[in-house]
Amino acid sequence: MMMAVTLLGIASCITDPEFKPADISVSTTTLNFSAEGGSATIELLSNRDWKLEVVGEEVTWLAVSMISAEASETSREIRISTLPLDGVTRQATLNFRTETVYASVRV
Repeated sequence: MMMAVTLLGIASCITDPEFKPADISVSTTTLNFSAEGGSATIELLSNRDWKLEVVGEEVTWLAVSMISAEASETSREIRISTLPLDGVTRQATLNFRTETVYASVRV
């Protein structure tokens, strides 16, 4: 009986090596494009599944190569492209979200 209690006590002190807090990061937080438009690449690293949320009015001038992905131990390359400027200056925020944390890129 004493041995079972001891083993139970030891097992309760062991932490799960697979558990890590949710984390997501991007290689840059701001992208600026000329009036001609263009494209740029960012690196995104997330240990949780994530999806993209675009914040801005009528963001039809912006394209993103990946809008969601599963968790990964290696960073993912995401291409962001813009159409040429048609008059008014524009901006949008790309929020790459997990269930609990997010990383933003302002375009």
